[in-house]
Amino acid sequence: MPKLNSKYLYILSLLFAFLSTACGVKNYSRFSYHEKYKTDSVSMQNAKTSNPGSSSKGYYYTVQKGDSLWHISQVTGVLVDSIKEANKIIHTDKLYTGLKLYIPKVHDPYAQFSWPAKGAIYSGYGPRGKRFHHGIDIGAQRGDIVKAAAPGKVIYADYNRGGFGNLVKISHFNGEYITYYAHNDKIFVQKGDYVRAGEAISKVGMTGRTTGPHLHFEIHKQNGQTINPLTQLEPRIHGNIRLSRK
Repeated sequence: MPKLNSKYLYILSLLFAFLSTACGVKNYSRFSYHEKYKTDSVSMQNAKTSNPGSSSKGYYYTVQKGDSLWHISQVTGVLVDSIKEANKIIHTDKLYTGLKLYIPKVHDPYAQFSWPAKGAIYSGYGPRGKRFHHGIDIGAQRGDIVKAAAPGKVIYADYNRGGFGNLVKISHFNGEYITYYAHNDKIFVQKGDYVRAGEAISKVGMTGRTTGPHLHFEIHKQNGQTINPLTQLEPRIHGNIRLSRK
C-alpha cells in the first residue's frame, strides 16, 4: 500500500468532515444525545415552576415534527431569543416532538399587520346605511390567495351561517387580536394550526352573503371590539390613495 504524505491526509480529513456535516453526522454518543433531551425537559420544568400563574402571561407550544426555534418564532410572533430565555435553552440544534415550550406574552399593544390580499378597497370600516361595517372589503379576484396578516393560531376554519360563508379566524399575539377572513372559496388551514405571517390560508371566493368575489377582513381586540384595519395594517400605496395608520 503506498504511503500517504501529510498533505493528502489533510485533504482526506477535510473531505471526511464535509461529508459528515452534509450527512448530519453528530459527534456525540447515544448517552449524550438522551442527556441533551433530559436537560431540555428539566429546563422546561424549571421554566414552568418559575412562572407561577404563567397561563395569564403566555402559553405553552407543543413542538411538532420538524420544528425549529426559528419556525416556532415565525408562527408565534415571539423572538427566538425570548423563547430561549423563557425556557432556559442553551443548545438550539435539536428539539424533540412533544416538548412543551413556554411562549412569553408579547408586549406589543400596537402590533402591525400585513395585507391579507391584493386589490382595491371598495368598502371601508364604519357605518353602512343602518348597519355598521366592522371590517374592510378587498376586491380581489376569485381564486386569489389569502394570506395570514400576522403569525398566530387558527381558532376557526369552517362555514359560517351568519353571512361570512367560509370563514377563517386567527388569534395573534397571545389572543390580543383576532383577525377574520370571510367569503373564502377554499380554506387551506384547520382549527389548531399555527401559521406564519404571509402564509396562504385560503382562496378568495363569494361564499355567504355577498354579491361578488372579495375578501372581507376584520381585526378584533381581546375584548371583542372591532377596530379599523387601516389603523393596524402596514402602510401601502394603492392607486392615488395613501393608506396608512391614523
